[in-house]
Parts: sequence; structure tokens; C-alpha cells
Amino acid sequence: MARGNARRALLALPLLAVSPVAAQEACGEATVGSCFPQYDSIAAVATTSSGFAAVGLHKTGLDLLSLGPDGERTGSRQLALPDWLAEEGAERVEVQKLVAGSDEELLIVANVAIGPSDRRTQAGVFGLVDSAGAVDWSGPMRFSNQTSTILYSGVHDPAEDRFLLVGRHTNGADSGRCTSWSQGLIISASRSGLQVNLSGAASPGTHNRTAFYDIASVGDGAFAVTGFATARGNAAGTCQDNAVVMQISGGIDGEWSAGNRVSFGDSGVNEVAFAIAAAGDGRVILAGQGGVPDGGARAAMLATLPLDGGKPEVEFLPFPEDASDKAGGDRYRAIARLPGEDGFVVAGSASSSREARNQAMWQHITEPGDRSAVSFLTETRGSDILGLAADEGGTVLAVGTHGDGGRANVGWLGIIYGGGPVMSAERREPDTSLPEITAAEAAAGGLALSERELNAGIGLRGANLKAGSVFDVNFSVSADVSLTARGLPAQGDFDMALFDGAGRLVGYSSNLDDAGEYAAFRLQAGAHTLRLVAVTDVPTYEIRLGVGEPIDADVAIELETLDATARKVLTDQLADAGYGAAANPNIALGPQTVRSLIAYYGTFHAEVDSGSVAGFAADTAAAEVQ
Repeated sequence: MARGNARRALLALPLLAVSPVAAQEACGEATVGSCFPQYDSIAAVATTSSGFAAVGLHKTGLDLLSLGPDGERTGSRQLALPDWLAEEGAERVEVQKLVAGSDEELLIVANVAIGPSDRRTQAGVFGLVDSAGAVDWSGPMRFSNQTSTILYSGVHDPAEDRFLLVGRHTNGADSGRCTSWSQGLIISASRSGLQVNLSGAASPGTHNRTAFYDIASVGDGAFAVTGFATARGNAAGTCQDNAVVMQISGGIDGEWSAGNRVSFGDSGVNEVAFAIAAAGDGRVILAGQGGVPDGGARAAMLATLPLDGGKPEVEFLPFPEDASDKAGGDRYRAIARLPGEDGFVVAGSASSSREARNQAMWQHITEPGDRSAVSFLTETRGSDILGLAADEGGTVLAVGTHGDGGRANVGWLGIIYGGGPVMSAERREPDTSLPEITAAEAAAGGLALSERELNAGIGLRGANLKAGSVFDVNFSVSADVSLTARGLPAQGDFDMALFDGAGRLVGYSSNLDDAGEYAAFRLQAGAHTLRLVAVTDVPTYEIRLGVGEPIDADVAIELETLDATARKVLTDQLADAGYGAAANPNIALGPQTVRSLIAYYGTFHAEVDSGSVAGFAADTAAAEVQ
């Protein structure tokens, strides 16, 4: 929650499913997430120590977005482009992947298009981004002026403090035509240099086609790559691609070793795997696209297989499910492994016909055949998910594009899995059933309450409190009593202060901006004044006073049950919401914490009691509060 804006909180209560990211910009018909009209796409995302990082593409360059654990943007900075870009005749950098390394370093995996349109080739490029946002770009990676190198993905190898990148080397641009030969490409990149490995023959022909689209760690210093390899034995002039996976290791001193190369697919349909993750027990899970066997309907593809060469378990998921779509395109292009035994989230897009726009989709997968229903981001406007990242708690952030109502796309991101169930708790307005402060009382700058009214408890509603003005509520008590006072502005900021009959300050509440106010006082017999001091214009507000023992001590006892992490979360949320800085939560929840919490609770509930406030605190400490 932004400081001084306690208008809304999202609480971890199992009632409504509301995306935390939905609190940003409106996003057309999107079911979750936020749109960023300043970007053509949010192209890639990675998990960081503080949440997530993502790359937004716009017409003039790239921005690195910093995101909190709830997907809310906490900052952005424009990234410097390669200094050779204009000299090479390249217009922009197309980002494919963002990979987190050590010491807050990030790797950007990207490509550039070089040369005139009739002789254009592509060159892979990567940039190492340090913790300050400075980028150290590689040069354009080319083997000749007639061939292209295209990078698709990468992974960090912490044991060797290096990045492994994968892609393809092909003759000409990536036209998708089977007349182009293609070699799978693996690169080991670090500050100390590069090591390159190519798989496949560099010669023309419909059968010489291999590409690596993704790479994942499979343990013990080994990695697995996936993509496609053209099946052999087809008729002359034709080709059919099969999904391929291969284990690799080494590449540290220039030597690479490869394990079994497994390919699979139907002889009548092209299959390609775009993403890979370790599935345990020597297995990997692949996500990509293919076609329903013996039918040819376009379908998203999931496959689980052992790296030792065992038979893969393959599922084809066409949309629509009746497998009637032979012209559209369905694919899973990203996969995120969840912690523990929680499985995976896969994401991509589907289209019902060649003319239909892509609609972003995702699923939770535990094992083949055991998956949730498919969730879609849009129905008509068009959307696509380009990347996923999961944190240690199992929250999955997706990035991609969303149609803006026309044919153009804008950047999009959203939490699509995890983050805890949440409920929207709307801040209330001042209670319209309370008696109004009269025009005469407002003009006089104050009013008087009887002791009977005070003992019974009283609430008042006021209006048009001008900045710099004061309003006094005067009363007397015949014996020592405890008094609580609460205030709630609809907008604007006022503070409360209590003075005794001699004008001495007894106590006050001075929370920031439109945050609610709460204070408890021990009064001696005699005259007293509760003074409202308008910091800004306050259009409407309420105040409530009552005699009786304050609930501060009871709430404090209940809060002692919160662990250190929950206390830290709660105090941070109170400070961000505009309430006073609390005591060190590693020591204790101090009086200011309790009073801020009661004031906070009062912005959502007119009735305040210790049990409900304590429950509210526990839920809020467990929530992602916006």
C-alpha cells in the first residue's frame, strides 16, 4: 500500500480470489494482471532476491523493471543499448530470456536483425546487467555474413559462475522453411570468455535441421537442452520436425560431452519443445507444440521422459478440445518449476483458427494426466505469455502481451499461480448515520459535549474542515476516566490532540495523510478539549469518543502470538499505509504499533474490539497488502 493511501487492502482470507497485480492499470478484458501501454511487450522475467525482474520492450529500447514479490512494480530504469547497434544497421534488440545469476547479476538473452531486408541475417547477443543496472553487451554473434545465429534461452551455472545459452546456427534468417539447414547452438559465457558448441551438420538439405530452444539444470553439474530435430527418412523435398532432448555437461575448457539424444513425434505432424525443467528421478518435463496423432489438429504439447533414453509420456492438448482445429496454433512456450512436490506451471497461447488471435493460457501440472483446468487471459482482444518465473514460495509471475482493443499489443504481467488467497477489504467512508456537526458549530470552531453523552459514547460527522483550521470538542469529567478517540477522514489529513483545562497536552494522534487516527488517554477529573487540526482540506470526516478501558493492552497480548516474520510484515505494512513508525519488531510490538493497528482497523470497521483487531492483524501480516 502506498504511503498515505489506505484506500484499499488485500487480505489473506479464503473468500475471494483477487490478483494483487490487478491494483495497477486497467487491462481490458484480462482476467488477471496489469497492462503497461508504454511497452510493446514485457518480454522476459526472472526471480530475484527481492521479488522479480522483467524487461519491457518499447520503440526506443529496453527498460529493466523491478517488481516486488506480489508483482507490483517498485522501480524501472532504461537499459543502455549496444554501442554497435547503429553501425550494424540493426534497429532494435529483441529480448528472448532473462536469467538471474550471482550477486544480483542478470543475463539478457536477445537477438538483432542485421542488414537490408532482402539480405537480412540475425545475430545473437547477450548482456550482463550488474546490480546498478549497467549493461555489458557482447558483440553480435556471427559465423559468417551469410548465416544467422539465433539465441532463445539460457541458465545460470552457479558451480562455475557462468551462463549457458542455447539457440541455433542457420543459413539465412530464421524463415521456418525446411530448405534452411540449422545446427543446435550451446554457448558457455562468463566474464572470462566464451565456449561454443554446435550440434548438427552445416550443409543444405531438409534433413539437416536442429535447434535448441531451452536449457535446464538436471543436477550434478549436468544440463539438458530441448528443441527440435528433423526426422530422417522423409520423401525428398519434405521435412517433419520431432521434439528432441539431450543431456550435456562440460564446456568449461572447451570440451563438451553429450548423453543420449532422444527425439519423438508423429510422422505426420511437426513437434517442437520450447521449454524444459527437471522433473526429478532423472526425468525432465517438456512443454511445446505439436499435433494430435492421426488427426493433425494443432495442440499444445507436454512430455515427461527419462534422460537415459526411456519412452516419453506425451500429451497433446488441443483447443478447442474436440481436436477440430487444424489451422490455428496452440503452444506452451514457458514452464516454471514449483518448490517441493507442487509440480509445474506451464503457459503459452492458443488460437481457434488461422484468423483468430492468440489467447494467453496456463495450467498447473503435477504429473502427466494430472493437471488443472486451463485458464485463459483473454477471449477476443488477443494476448500471449512469453515467460514465467517462480519464487521460493511458489508464486508464479507471467509476462507477455495484451491486445489494446485493436491489432496492436501492449506489455502485460500478472501473478497466475500462488501468492495466497486474498480478499478485497474496501476502506469505509465516514458513517452517514452519525449526527452532523451543525453549521453554527462549524462556524464557531467547536462544540461542547455533556458528560452523559461522553459516557454513552458518541460519534459525529463533519464537513469542510479547511487546511490550517482547528475544531475543538470541549467536555468535562467528574472523576478520573479512560477515554478513547478515533478519527476518519474521507480524504485529506487531520490530527487529534487532547489538552487538559490548563492547556497542557495530554496526548495526540498524528498519522500521515488520509490514514485514520486513534488515541487512548487517562484523564483526571476536570475540563478537557479534543482538538482536530486540519493539515490539509478535509471534505468530510468522522470522530468518535468513548469512556471505558482502552483495548490496547488486550490487542498487544494477542499480537505477541505473531512470529518475528509476521511482526516485521505487519509493522512494514502499517508504516507504508501512513501510520506511525513502530518499535523494532524483533524486540516487541510497541504501543505505537498497537495504536496504529487499531486506527488501521478502524478505517475498515466502525466497531472496534480486541479480538477482531487481533484477527485482522494476523491475516494482514500473512497477506500481500497493496
